[in-house]
This record gives sequence, structure tokens and C-alpha cells, in this order.
Amino acid sequence: MPIAEINGVSINYTVQGTGPALVQVPGAATGIQGYMRMTPYLVDHFTVLDFDPRGYGDSTRADTQYGFDVWAADMAALIDHVGFDSFIFHGASMGSTLALDFTAKFPDRVRAMVLSGCTAKNDVTSRAQFRAWKSLALAYGVGSKETAGLMATHSLTRSLLDSPDLQEKFIEYLAGQLSQTVSLEAYVAACDYLIEVDVTDRLASIEVPTLIMVGDQDVLTPAVQGETGCGGRQIFDGLTACKIKEFLLLEGSAHSNMRDVPDVCAKAIVDFVDRVLGKA
Repeated sequence: MPIAEINGVSINYTVQGTGPALVQVPGAATGIQGYMRMTPYLVDHFTVLDFDPRGYGDSTRADTQYGFDVWAADMAALIDHVGFDSFIFHGASMGSTLALDFTAKFPDRVRAMVLSGCTAKNDVTSRAQFRAWKSLALAYGVGSKETAGLMATHSLTRSLLDSPDLQEKFIEYLAGQLSQTVSLEAYVAACDYLIEVDVTDRLASIEVPTLIMVGDQDVLTPAVQGETGCGGRQIFDGLTACKIKEFLLLEGSAHSNMRDVPDVCAKAIVDFVDRVLGKA
């Protein structure tokens, strides 16, 4: 995989496929791995950029700083590095807030935006969940069964996690993946960001066509959060200047809808882009 030297760190990335440029922004606990089930469905329609943010995967993971501003600056520089003048965004989980922030700042560069398992501000319940993620990682390790178990139960549907192919084996697999995918420092910084994040002030200024997808069993960042939060449906309502916007509730899916139903999510993205920008 190519490596970009950006802002004093090495960023691991891939560019695959043909068609309009599509940038996929990872979530709090994943880099490129987070889209491994999704990207194969998209490369026949888009030129897809996937990447490991600093602190993740094969990007720089030591002796560096983390946080929203740092990750946002790295992402902007990487997009310039690969030569995407304009592109479609797909931001999942924490990646949705990075996508919202970038789109509000640079609307001329974003042709359309897809937000998956998204949040603009977390309510009391979600903040408590992310504090628990952080506490378990600090106490037992980011690659521990304790951390992986809580993440799995917050991210997957009960029926999927209880299926014969997953169960305890998946929690063990996730623990191993986490230890390889993200440093403790980056994971803690991501949890802190999700506890504190509030990009609701960006919503009213965004005009680009936007598709929002949320699983109907998402307990981590549900479509409608409590009064102090802003979930996917609330983001949809807050995009008051957006003339083209669609909301899709994914039946039988949870927060990790790209694992639950990657084919459904990919088709929704392709169909949405076809409708608003022409054939992808």
C-alpha cells in the first residue's frame, strides 16, 4: 500500500477502482479495515480512497499528537496528495463528524455526502457508552476481550453477534484486530472526541446532496438521540439549506451497518449518486 508523508507523519492509504472520486472516512476504532467489506462493492463505480489515520493501522502510531483538528488536517492533506479536486464523502461513525466539518468548511470540493451510523453531538447515553469504552481500554488494554466485548455489543445486532459464525469467536477476533488497528493513545483520543463532539453549528450551512443511513437497531448512535444529542434523523432535519437530502433506515442493522449489510449500504450509495450526480 502507498504511504504519504503528510504533516510530519506517514499515512497509509489505498486508491482503488474507476469512476468519480469517493473518500471514505474511518470511524473511531478502525482505519482501512473498517471498510474492508464495503469497498469491494464500490470499486466498480468509484475511485475509492481508504486510509489509516495517524494512530491507526500502518500509519504513524508513536510519538505523535491526536485529536479532531489533527485528523482533519491530515485528511485534507491526503486528499490533496492523491489529487482529488472534488469528491463524494462517505463518513461512518466518527468519520461522519469529520465529513460534516470538512464539507461545511470546503463546500466547493464536496459533490455529495453519505453519512453512516452518524452523530453530530452525542447525548448522555452515548457519552456514557464512549466513556466506558475509554475506561475499559485504559484498564485492560485496547485489544482486550473486555474492550472488544463492549464494542461488539454496542455495534452489532444481538442476532448477528449470536449467530454461529460469530459469538465469542468474533469478540476474540475483534480484540486481536483492535490491537493491530489502533494505538491506545489514538483510541482514547477518539473516545474523548466523541464524548465532547458538537458539530451541530455546521449543519445549517451545508448545501451538498446528502444521504444519511442509520441502522434501526443502532444503540450507540441511534437515528434519534436524546434532547442533548443529534443523531442521524436530527442531522437530516438540521440540514435546512440542503435541497437534496435522503434518509434511509436500515432494517435489522445496528451501528456497524457496513458489517451487517455492506451490499445494501453500497447499493444505496451508488443509487443515490446516480440520482443526484448522474451514472456512477
